[in-house]
Amino acid sequence: GVTRHIQLKTTNLSGKRASFGVSKRLANQPSGCVVVLHVDDGNLQVRRYGLFAGPPNHPLPGIDGYRATKHTKGDSTGRKAVRKGRWEVPKGKFELHEHVAGLYDALFNPEAPNAS
Repeated sequence: GVTRHIQLKTTNLSGKRASFGVSKRLANQPSGCVVVLHVDDGNLQVRRYGLFAGPPNHPLPGIDGYRATKHTKGDSTGRKAVRKGRWEVPKGKFELHEHVAGLYDALFNPEAPNAS
């Protein structure tokens, strides 16, 4: 009974990334969420999962307070323009799950102990 609109991201375990770009369009979906796969640098195995989501059948937590994402390349003057409809959500706002079963429960089972 739950349909999730999922934006997938990946990062290396040793990565220093502080935030992830999230599409504002996900906030318009009834169960939008972002799942980050934290992969081992050596063998590319998924070691844990990050989840930014509301409970099943609920919207994303508010993202309007976060800063807008900028393009990675600058224009001829070096200025990096703001990307419309994308926000930077800090890494610390993602709920971590060590196993896919915990991620599944958080995504689809609102009564699970670690569900969002």
